[in-house]
Amino acid sequence: MERRRLARPTIAFCALALTALLAGCAGQGPAAPVGTETPTPSTAPTPSTTTTPTATPTPTTAPATEAQPIGVGCDGLLSLQGVYDLNPNLSVVPDPEPAAGTIAATLVGGLGVACDLIHNSNGEILLVAAATPGSETLMALRAAATTPAELGEAGFEAYSTGTALLAFRGDLVLSAEAASYFGPEELAAALRIAIASIG
Repeated sequence: MERRRLARPTIAFCALALTALLAGCAGQGPAAPVGTETPTPSTAPTPSTTTTPTATPTPTTAPATEAQPIGVGCDGLLSLQGVYDLNPNLSVVPDPEPAAGTIAATLVGGLGVACDLIHNSNGEILLVAAATPGSETLMALRAAATTPAELGEAGFEAYSTGTALLAFRGDLVLSAEAASYFGPEELAAALRIAIASIG
């Protein structure tokens, strides 16, 4: 009887303690998850667009041309009828080596042809020449002849140097030169004969 009385309070106490223990635990719910902040993606610096400088095209110069044989002799450059119409007292004589310093000598050096129109009475010479002497010689001749002249031949540019008359067309150049006996009209007429012959 004495043991039963002692056992009841002990059981009751244990039950009470267990209830209190469980009540303390029940107030706490499941632990809240630890807040993790999602990192904001860092904006990587966008690579700067580098513009490649465009190369400025360099002007191309025309390649230098070489002298080419003219392909005609005095008989093909100055027709006998044309010379006769100019002056019946003139004769055509080939001149393979014109005097140094003349335009004709320059043109013969450029694989051209030179012809003397000799006045049969006084021996005065009107020298006619033609060549395709190459670009460097053409440039030098153009630089030396700066006074425009009227030749009246389509497709040709004419220039005077005082003692000579030059006609240019493309890479072809013709010249007529003389001392004071022959004037500008005779020089121009001689060039027209050559132009009509050479085409």
